[in-house]
Amino acid sequence: MPKPVPPPPPQPSVEETRRAVRLSQALALVFLAAFGLIAAQVGPDSFFVEYGRKNGASWNLKAVADLDEAEVRSHEGGRVLWLVGSSMLRDSFDVQAINQGLAESGSPFRAVKFGQTRGASAMSRGILRRLPLREGDMVLHGVSIVNLRRDWLEYVGLPDWRVMMMMEDADIWALKEWGTQKKVEALVARPQAFYEYHEESMHGMTRWLEGLVHKQRPPSKPKGLNHLRWRKPKKRDKKRTDDFEEEVIEDRFLAITDLDLSEDHPNMMGLQDIRQLVAESGAELVLLEHPGRPSFREVFVGREAAEAWDAWWARQPDTVHFPQPEDSGYYDMTHPNPEGREMLSAYLVEWMGERRRTPAEDWVKNRKRLPAPSEPVLDPPGDE
Repeated sequence: MPKPVPPPPPQPSVEETRRAVRLSQALALVFLAAFGLIAAQVGPDSFFVEYGRKNGASWNLKAVADLDEAEVRSHEGGRVLWLVGSSMLRDSFDVQAINQGLAESGSPFRAVKFGQTRGASAMSRGILRRLPLREGDMVLHGVSIVNLRRDWLEYVGLPDWRVMMMMEDADIWALKEWGTQKKVEALVARPQAFYEYHEESMHGMTRWLEGLVHKQRPPSKPKGLNHLRWRKPKKRDKKRTDDFEEEVIEDRFLAITDLDLSEDHPNMMGLQDIRQLVAESGAELVLLEHPGRPSFREVFVGREAAEAWDAWWARQPDTVHFPQPEDSGYYDMTHPNPEGREMLSAYLVEWMGERRRTPAEDWVKNRKRLPAPSEPVLDPPGDE
């Protein structure tokens, strides 16, 4: 005998269904309004971001926003030397000392620096798009072979929100490294400022909560000197060539198969945009190579890759070659320390008067050292 089939559960009436739909719509609107309210509290200058700011892109964008063009052009001549690039450029130049030297030489230029971690051309164009470039200005942009590695975004580990900070929608859509799904996810992440500054906002909130829980004094706002001026070396940074273990060398080694000089590499596209931006403004662009330590190529760059890079570099019309500090002038394999920074800053002041493509052979031996500035002439914007 078959089991009896129970009757179906009672079905909602039409009116009950309408009420349920109206309730769902109301809840959706409430959640949307709540998200909008929360998202509105997160932005480049919001309260908790000011206490949680910790990445180079964010600090540089703040410096651009705080830039007083009238102040940086208040000197006689009114031209600006914009130093824009990665952390290698950030650590290569002392803006206070450079401006002291430029003032003493009667130069119509004064320098302003924007250097960010992972700030190769693809990211630096985001800074240049926001700068008040004028006819007669100069842009000095640093480039390096390490930033033309294949699948660069993945290799350096840039999070999506860092990319969104510096790239426009069209730039993101043109990224060959990202699949369609990842591009769409980035392009629909709105409001954009919420996703870009969410991590720093949470970091600032955590600092405040920790202070309240442990009954400490309110946290102080970070100054960002490591991002606006230069990074202070630590003891663990002072490595020499023979300190690197084999697996570290293997991970960082750049063979010819790792080098990507194609036009659709993110940093190649960024460089083309930089050239266009500078040309349209009437300014002059100069590309400076960051070669790293003299021993850097020997350890981390394959011969064929180095030859391909040198051939590409020789074809570029807007490049200059600065003297290379000795190994002792770097705190790691690519970033200058105070010794290297003093040398490169001194040469930049002299170069601004002569504009040589390559330094004189005896420059290092006979160079004049920059005096330590008694007071800042043009401190990095937003710095204290």
